[in-house]
Amino acid sequence: MVKKKKINRQDFYKFAESIGIGSTFVDKLIKKYERLLPKLFAVVKESFVDTFLAEEYIEVILKRISKLNQ
Repeated sequence: MVKKKKINRQDFYKFAESIGIGSTFVDKLIKKYERLLPKLFAVVKESFVDTFLAEEYIEVILKRISKLNQ
C-alpha cells in the first residue's frame, strides 16, 4: 500500500463511499470541522505549547483543510 500525499476532497468522498458513507454526510462533516476551526485555533494558542510550535500546528491544520476544499 502506497501512502498518498496529495489527498483532496474527491479522495475523501471516494473513501467515504467505499465504507458506506454518503456524500451528504461527508459535506456536513467537513462543514462542521470548518466551523470549529476558530475554537481549535483558540485552544492551540491558549495551550502550554511554545508559540512557534502553536503557529506551526495551526499552519498544518490550515494546509490540510485547504486540501479538502480543492
